[in-house]
Amino acid sequence: ATALSSGRPNDAVVTAYGGVREALAARIDVDPSATHWEFHRQCVDRGIDGAESLESLTTGYEKAAYSGLAVSDDDAEALLESARSLLDATEAR
Repeated sequence: ATALSSGRPNDAVVTAYGGVREALAARIDVDPSATHWEFHRQCVDRGIDGAESLESLTTGYEKAAYSGLAVSDDDAEALLESARSLLDATEAR
């Protein structure tokens, strides 16, 4: 949220993805060296709650981290909300 409010939506998305990945990896057995899409597939295969949110976040992460394109503030805010919901679901378990 701090990166987004500082005008850095790409950094916000990358940071949010990293936090979600760390939280999910602590909860389920996944390969720590997996690419972002391999990680997504492993999480889905293990039946995580919020698979659609993780897919959206992974797509946004890929754009923010690798495409060289800017993520809009609105898109970044939606992705941060997806990250929050995934973290809430993780903590609820």
